[in-house]
Amino acid sequence: MAAPPNFEKYKLEAAGLEAWTVSDPVEGSDSIKVTLSRPRSLSVASCARNLRPRSTSSSKRKASAQASSKGKKPNLEMDIDAIKAAIEASQVTIVEQLRGEIDNSKKAVVESFESTTSRIEKCLDDIVAGNIKRDEQIEKLTERMDGLHTEIVEEIKADMRKELDTSRHEAFKATLIREIEKASHNLIIFGFGGGSEKEEILSLFDASGVEDVGNLIISKTSKLGLPKGKGEKVNPILVIFADPTHRNNVLKAGTGFPKGVTIERDIPPQFRERYKAFKKHAWKLRSFYNVKTQIVFNGHLMQLRYREEEKSFTIIDEYCPPIQSLNKPPPKGNSSKGNGPPSTVIKGNGFCEETACSVLIVMNRKIQNKQHFYDLISPPVISEQVMRSIENLKINEYNCVVVMADQDAAKRLAMNLKDKVIGGIKVHAETFGTAY
Repeated sequence: MAAPPNFEKYKLEAAGLEAWTVSDPVEGSDSIKVTLSRPRSLSVASCARNLRPRSTSSSKRKASAQASSKGKKPNLEMDIDAIKAAIEASQVTIVEQLRGEIDNSKKAVVESFESTTSRIEKCLDDIVAGNIKRDEQIEKLTERMDGLHTEIVEEIKADMRKELDTSRHEAFKATLIREIEKASHNLIIFGFGGGSEKEEILSLFDASGVEDVGNLIISKTSKLGLPKGKGEKVNPILVIFADPTHRNNVLKAGTGFPKGVTIERDIPPQFRERYKAFKKHAWKLRSFYNVKTQIVFNGHLMQLRYREEEKSFTIIDEYCPPIQSLNKPPPKGNSSKGNGPPSTVIKGNGFCEETACSVLIVMNRKIQNKQHFYDLISPPVISEQVMRSIENLKINEYNCVVVMADQDAAKRLAMNLKDKVIGGIKVHAETFGTAY
């Protein structure tokens, strides 16, 4: 019997078989009997497995069964086509399954990627926000550090300026004290036409009633430049004593010098302008308040003070020459010298509403009483209107203080009496004023 169609394939699949025999189909069956010869190395089961078709769908088997039941002959070629169709269907199913699994995996990967990307973006946003916040904090810290740096630098500068100003102030005060000490030995004589030799100066002192002239020691004398102004001029004479007490001893006899001869203590150049103002103000205070005044040096300060009868001196003003490092004038204060209570009649610097309306008149003659004064200045010397503005009169030994109704009236009286000659005597008149 010849082999079934395509049996060679089976033979080939059953590799190692040596021979086969095929019996006729059994009647009433679609089966045939194939007898194969095998080598001893292969078992019957192995050969049977190799001859069994690789894949047969249930539909093919069902179709084969139906064909058998109808008495049709078996068709191996049809079984092989069915096997191929089943294989192809399985391949399609597998491909579809693989595609589904691939799609699911791809979807999962995409979802995972998107989730990861979202987390990364969130992390990046957090990092950016953190960097922005950090930059803001760094900027604030930098501004704060700059502010602290500026504050510290300014504090250091202020401390250095303060120390420098203090040092310069102390040095300046020391310089002033040396100048004051140097000037405290000096005396200036005005209007003396004699010589400037020591012997001639001592003779002048002796004739003027200076005590203990024999004990005075003069270190040096010299003539100064001619004073300004009209008239006959005489060179002032600078007298330098060995000790300030010798100069002070001469100053006590100031009123005993011949007519036209006056003496003044020497004042350091830095104080001279204010000394003149203090001196004039002291004269006004003596005339108006009937007090004693002094201009003294205390350390680096020049002080104007006054004293009432049986009371202590009270400082009413003091002066220190300004320097560039000083931001304000030296502080003022009262101090007392003596056994009695401080003098209090003068308020402030002595300028007040009443003094502002006053006129000081000097005639170099003794005024006996108010009527005597009125007779001297009555019209036509001054007008009736100005006379009616006089409210009060204070008579001193060689001057008087006229209190007017107001400042304008005081100015008019001073102007009317300026440079006038009354009874052969030239009159000096000036207002008390409101400041130096």
